[in-house]
Amino acid sequence: MLSFEEEICVAVLLDATDLAQNDNVDKAKMELERIVKFVEIFDDVDECVDYVTNTEDHQVLLIINEFDGENIVSVLHEVKQLKEIYVLSLNRSTNLSWIKERNK
Repeated sequence: MLSFEEEICVAVLLDATDLAQNDNVDKAKMELERIVKFVEIFDDVDECVDYVTNTEDHQVLLIINEFDGENIVSVLHEVKQLKEIYVLSLNRSTNLSWIKERNK
């Protein structure tokens, strides 16, 4: 299980493809709240980027899909408060080679 010690951490979930129509979003939020205190869910890339870049008082755990991933990671990777990035992919054969270029 993830551990973020005593620091306040927020899980930021971005899925600009179909999050709004996904019936599992409430379940995902509940599961994330077992790990971190706060969960923010976005279906708009720009809003997500704004939120993460304007966050100053807590760590961010970013969860993205393989479709939004490469672009948003290139923008947010150096943000100090961004501690970890997780990419969700339903297709194991998806080319995620861009992940290897990052250390978060």
